[in-house]
Amino acid sequence: MKDFIQVPAVYAAGRLDADSEGLVVLTDDGAWQHRISDPSHKLAKVYWTQVGAYGQRRPRAPRSRRRSG
Repeated sequence: MKDFIQVPAVYAAGRLDADSEGLVVLTDDGAWQHRISDPSHKLAKVYWTQVGAYGQRRPRAPRSRRRSG
């Protein structure tokens, strides 16, 4: 993010993959950014996604569950 944000002491609270779009929260509070981003704090997060179709669409067979035992 440093290549895109030319403001000193501003941190991205999250990330996006190279082929995705969305919102990234920027903050100048490093402690808060760490609290919401670090997995050790176990902060619950909700993600909304939309998946695009690639290639031809074709029906798939239903998945079956196997029982162990």
